[in-house]
Amino acid sequence: MKSIQFTKKYKITNRGFGVLEVLFAIAFFTIGMMGVAIFMIDILDTSENSYNLNQAVLLAEEGLEAVKSIRDIDFASLSDVNDYGIYFDELNSQWVLSNNEQHKNIQISDSKTFTRTISISGIGDIKQIQSKVTWPKRVGQNGETILTTYLSNWKMVQEEPTPEPEP
Repeated sequence: MKSIQFTKKYKITNRGFGVLEVLFAIAFFTIGMMGVAIFMIDILDTSENSYNLNQAVLLAEEGLEAVKSIRDIDFASLSDVNDYGIYFDELNSQWVLSNNEQHKNIQISDSKTFTRTISISGIGDIKQIQSKVTWPKRVGQNGETILTTYLSNWKMVQEEPTPEPEP
């Protein structure tokens, strides 16, 4: 019987990673981390925008509720004017409409100022009230929210007398 001999034609050596493989790994890792960083920045920006919009809606609602309070005290004081400011007079415990620019600006934090204006228009005993809140978003951009309602002079509504029953 003939014996078969196997000879080794190729010598396999294990020298570790090559420079090219390491560079590819670093490039893939860097691209992945940049994607994660961009995603995190976008999340923070969206979170700040949501917070600011929520604050603006709350301030606009507060403006409408303040005008309702003023209406309940004296409907005649709701004259048709654009761009009122509004503030709470603690001495008299009531809301007051003002033309003063200082009463339009509301400082929420050290770096964030909102501007709320109240506009009133209408005829007779029906008034349209608009509460507009703006705030700076980025350089050259402003956020804005507007809430509108209609108010009537509910104290002047007369009920029709009910007819007397016949005997």
